[in-house]
Amino acid sequence: MNRTLPLHSVIVKAGLCLAALSLLFAAPGWVAPASAATFGTVVPIGGQAADIALDETRGLLYIANFTGNQIDVMSLANNTIQTSIPVPAQPASLALSPDGNYLVVVSFGNFAAPYTSNNALSVIYLNQNYAIQSFGLGDPPLSVAFGIDGLALVVTTTNFILFDPSNGQTTVIDTIANVTANTLPVPPANFPPISYPRR
Repeated sequence: MNRTLPLHSVIVKAGLCLAALSLLFAAPGWVAPASAATFGTVVPIGGQAADIALDETRGLLYIANFTGNQIDVMSLANNTIQTSIPVPAQPASLALSPDGNYLVVVSFGNFAAPYTSNNALSVIYLNQNYAIQSFGLGDPPLSVAFGIDGLALVVTTTNFILFDPSNGQTTVIDTIANVTANTLPVPPANFPPISYPRR
């Protein structure tokens, strides 16, 4: 048999439960649960990490050290920095190629006048003792990611670029302005009104 309680009875019972809980929490010896958990090992890198890439095959983690102007290479076996690779100032994003041969790094060097901007894209050849080749970019890079085809997609503040790390060729796919202009307009969501049951 279903029995429906009046609304005021439900409110009173909920209030009593909250009061009991507050007394329990205020009791001596009560220890509140932690609000956040700490896990893993903190590894100092001497700068600000902007991005990471995991190299499972080699057991390494590549860290874009934004303020250190380098890529720190950390061993996963002992959580220590094995070496650091100098790159153009402010490495902001990096990506590991699917074949594990290349690490592509983009550096956000968008300095205000009177300093000269030095936005860059760098390729680190992982099988050649971390040899590096850098290319200038006209616009500040925002991010880089590899596709399954082995080409890196570089997003700058003005365009989308495909980069082939094997030969250094770049191809502009489109501009952000053109993509934005051709985006289908989507009307804002129209949620149904909330209706309450009558009593």
